[in-house]
Amino acid sequence: MDRVLITGGLGFLGSHLARELTGTAEILILDEGKSEERIMDIPGSLRVQKMGLTDPALKAAVKDFEPDTVFHLGAFTLPYREKSFLRTSMESNVFGTLSLLESLENIGVKSFVYASSSEVYGSANKAPFREDMVPRPTSPYSVGKLAGEHYCMLYHDTYGFPAAVLRLFNIYGPWQTPNRIIPELIVSCLKKQTFRMTKGEQTREFNYVKDIVRALIAATAEKATGEIINVGCGKGVAIKDVVANILSMMSNPINVEASLPYRDNEIWQMHSDSTKALKLLGWKSLYSIENGLQETVEWYRKRWNSNRSSICFGGV
Repeated sequence: MDRVLITGGLGFLGSHLARELTGTAEILILDEGKSEERIMDIPGSLRVQKMGLTDPALKAAVKDFEPDTVFHLGAFTLPYREKSFLRTSMESNVFGTLSLLESLENIGVKSFVYASSSEVYGSANKAPFREDMVPRPTSPYSVGKLAGEHYCMLYHDTYGFPAAVLRLFNIYGPWQTPNRIIPELIVSCLKKQTFRMTKGEQTREFNYVKDIVRALIAATAEKATGEIINVGCGKGVAIKDVVANILSMMSNPINVEASLPYRDNEIWQMHSDSTKALKLLGWKSLYSIENGLQETVEWYRKRWNSNRSSICFGGV
């Protein structure tokens, strides 16, 4: 049985990946997060070590486990543009990634998958975004993610390290903390609270988390090594239409105030050209936005009825 290391495995995406791999691999999760709520219902045993990627104990933990496959999902993920986040992003997304790569030297890793972001393309490029476009990141988060990409490719090109980079486009699904528009709106409906947003004219693509997990696993194939690959459904949807879709699925529509200002340097259109993912990974999106939203809404409803203090409602 392969040994799989997942950084950020207590988070939204990492916990879904761990759930999918359980029973087929021995799994070690490295995460400095406090709550293990997302993995408590996963059958079998998961090893969890609470540490950040710049922790001096990282190298010993990695050497002791000797992973065959590494999924590097751990990161500072808030896309805010305030200068106060510059050093936080640098510490987590740049120094953390470099520390992890250094700790894996001489371990004999077969595959290393780095979760980057569509945010690296920025506002200077026009959708659909392709891998050959010049990135122009516009936030501390996206700058940090792009720097992490460069370190992964440096390790591959110069040191022969088996790294692959996936630029993931917007993800949603069960267990997502309500600091993103889809879970935030669903939770607002459940709490019967007014929801505030922009006019929602900007378009984004939304990918159901199960589709993204399949892409992560597919990227462990040898032909993905040394590649930067977009992962997304390729279909842009206006934010206001996603909001309308969710409201129609909820039994208690709420007041929506479209009064918030747009961000400076707003990215008006963001969707992917994922031709490369299909060609190299055999991957394409299977969930429509309607089907994915329906599963997500139903999950939050059930969770609301059973545990309203959950992290997916801003608790714990």
